[in-house]
Amino acid sequence: MAEAAAVDCKSSETAAMQWLALAITPGLGPTKARKLVDFFLSIQALFKASLTELESAGFALCQLRHWELAGRENLPKTN
Repeated sequence: MAEAAAVDCKSSETAAMQWLALAITPGLGPTKARKLVDFFLSIQALFKASLTELESAGFALCQLRHWELAGRENLPKTN
């Protein structure tokens, strides 16, 4: 039971960090961020998407570059 609670907590923390990373992406306001999450159906799916998928969903090249420079691969992902 404690393991399940720990997994839920970790999952919540990961999602919160993913939302934060999305929120501080230059040129990406809350409406566009929400539309991107809706496009991918979840914040987790958004963070699993390839750069090509992100670009086709409406991420601008400069925003993708920001994620690349910030080390997108170091941001929390879900399994």
